[in-house]
Amino acid sequence: MTASAGWKMALYENRTLASAITAAVSGMLVGYPFDSLKTRMQTHHYPSLLACARRSIAEEGVRGLYRGLVPPLLTASAAKSLSFSVFEQIKLWLRNHDPYINGGSKLGMPNFQRTTVGSVALTAAVSGSISGAVIAALCCPLELVKVQMQLANLMAKGTNG
Repeated sequence: MTASAGWKMALYENRTLASAITAAVSGMLVGYPFDSLKTRMQTHHYPSLLACARRSIAEEGVRGLYRGLVPPLLTASAAKSLSFSVFEQIKLWLRNHDPYINGGSKLGMPNFQRTTVGSVALTAAVSGSISGAVIAALCCPLELVKVQMQLANLMAKGTNG
């Protein structure tokens, strides 16, 4: 097996993890400056988003919009990886423990076997709900730390607008 084939195989075997990390990094790099501006606007008075952006960039540079990015980037990557993994494992578990298979079809039990659009939607809804609940419980405390880091420089200056 060549090095290229080995790399491709490793990537394929870990595609859920690779997808989650790519999604987290891309989303964070694009969205984090807007999140920083939103946080500033929620805690200080600015006449508009544009005024907030101009003042923030003038005082701290573009790098200021990315202040505190690393911890959420790492946690978002981990959270998305965990979320994707939990989602996939719950889907697999539902299919393997489907009451529909063991006579549940006669009782009107749900079908998790991907045989209809409804069964695909039900499987995705249940898996996504459980995955979302797990991630929310783990990530809410980290969100507080992120907001505190975004506002650290602004709060230290004591500026108001």
